[in-house]
Amino acid sequence: MSKRRSALRRKLAAAAALATAMAGVTTVMLPASPAAAASAGYVTMGDSLSSGEGTYGTYLSGSDTSANKCHRSPASYAAQYVQQNSVNSYQLTNVACSGAGVNEIIYFANPNTGGINDNNEVAQDLALTSSTKLVTLTIGINDLNLIGLATNCYMLADKNKEDACFNGIPADSSYLSNLSALPGNLDRAYQAIRSHAPNATVAVLAYPQIYPATYSGDCQTFPFSGFALVTSQNMLNTARGLVHTLNTKIAAEVAKFPGFIFVDQAENALAGHDVCAGTRWVNQINGLTVFNQTTPDDESLHPTTSGYQAIGAILARRLDAGHYSSGTVDQNITNAYKNDGGLGGFGYPADNGGTPYVHYWSTVGANAEDFSGGGYGPTVIVEGPRGTFFVNYGFRNAYIGGAWSKTCLAPTDNAYGYGGGTRQDFVGCYMTWTPSGGVVVHGPNPGTCTDYGGSLMTGPNACIGFSTTSTWFSGGGVGLLGQEIWTYANGTVKDSTANYTLHGLDVTHAYTLQAYIPNNHSDASHAHYHYCGTNQGCADGYVNQNNYTNAWASFGTVCTTDGNATIQLADDGGDVYPTQVGADAIRAVRTGLVC
Repeated sequence: MSKRRSALRRKLAAAAALATAMAGVTTVMLPASPAAAASAGYVTMGDSLSSGEGTYGTYLSGSDTSANKCHRSPASYAAQYVQQNSVNSYQLTNVACSGAGVNEIIYFANPNTGGINDNNEVAQDLALTSSTKLVTLTIGINDLNLIGLATNCYMLADKNKEDACFNGIPADSSYLSNLSALPGNLDRAYQAIRSHAPNATVAVLAYPQIYPATYSGDCQTFPFSGFALVTSQNMLNTARGLVHTLNTKIAAEVAKFPGFIFVDQAENALAGHDVCAGTRWVNQINGLTVFNQTTPDDESLHPTTSGYQAIGAILARRLDAGHYSSGTVDQNITNAYKNDGGLGGFGYPADNGGTPYVHYWSTVGANAEDFSGGGYGPTVIVEGPRGTFFVNYGFRNAYIGGAWSKTCLAPTDNAYGYGGGTRQDFVGCYMTWTPSGGVVVHGPNPGTCTDYGGSLMTGPNACIGFSTTSTWFSGGGVGLLGQEIWTYANGTVKDSTANYTLHGLDVTHAYTLQAYIPNNHSDASHAHYHYCGTNQGCADGYVNQNNYTNAWASFGTVCTTDGNATIQLADDGGDVYPTQVGADAIRAVRTGLVC
């Protein structure tokens, strides 16, 4: 399980480094423990796809009058993302407006680019501030006048003319002129957004395909008007091609702006639920009757509430931690994200070469997800065999940029205070950082050290948390994991010691310390265990090893304020040569007692 940040302030006693290698003098600092999660500022902006037009619900006050038809819906994709999908907490502001184009991001015009009345509106970018953390945006379709061009075709009142009209749009001179100007116009909008919201992640959504890929009939006909919703396979190819071309142009411009994300999966958000589907997530052409043959509802050809819910789920897939590209969730990574820093610590998922989604990182043999970095800087969360932990700052530079991931494998804890600097442990190595020495990668060799299964137990030949002084001998394969070592008793004079470090203890509960006593090389009647809990003092415990055979023996109870405990087994318990003092695994077992 992932540890909370309160358990990341551990300071361990010095441990012997078996092999060191400089990995760059890069700063590594412990992130501050996050405060209670506050709602982040979130602004959704742009046109009708972001306002939520199409839901036929109660639009937000002032956005459904004769003078203002922005049609901001409480069921927009942004609202549904915030209310139903996101692992983060947001305060949403919706300034998107039906008919808006690039001009309305920066300036005000009534009617707007799409010819929609938007009285009392202001430039949308005025809603942004330095406190805005997230912006979602759809813009561009009205700048190409695709809605107007399609409407012109539908209003020809003849299916054959309509078909020819649709298929002629890609060669239309006004369309080509608008398409040529679009990249520069988008850049102006993106620059204005970045200027007003310098700290925000900006997610630009692709426009969804509302028409099916394959022609199977007219879908919807209007005998009194003489036109059909769908006319031919060529018409479908053209309509879908226009949307894809628009999305391609948008993607190219988004890529130029750091901190901008293009949510490409939104293009297929309505797949299987298009205007011709049995279960539609997009409105057909609504509102036409024999008495009204020319003015359809504004909601026509816009997503329904279900359609916006699908787009909101895709937004969550791209912006929230723990999602695979398929939409399924890795709950361990999600929990680590939420418990260890959330949006303020990690920022948003980022593509560092393995996609921005949860993916299998074959180098370390574990699932992982990369993040852009909030207060922690660029970070990777790894779901390893001993839990789910994150790597950031200089340790990440060594881990990824320095190619140490292949040797170190998955992390076994989060970074913690150590020896005047910082330390993080991995399956196959550990890393330390000090202001004077920078980042150093230490052994042991992951192929030869022993895995005791977590930070609450360690022992001879352990990958982390164990060292010796003076003379010890191999137990010949006995012990909990066959790693027992032993030394001769030395009366009351300390000579040989076995040193254990346990970390990750719950700071609110007491732990019983237990030593595993093997069936050989362990006949000391006063094996001396000196143990300490950080800021809680030290004590001594003694075990008659003759009373135990391949069993655990308790020798003390410890509390700690930072999750760390140290134990030293020495040869000075009072027994004399040739008595053998056996050293094997030591573990901490949490009790119900409160410290």
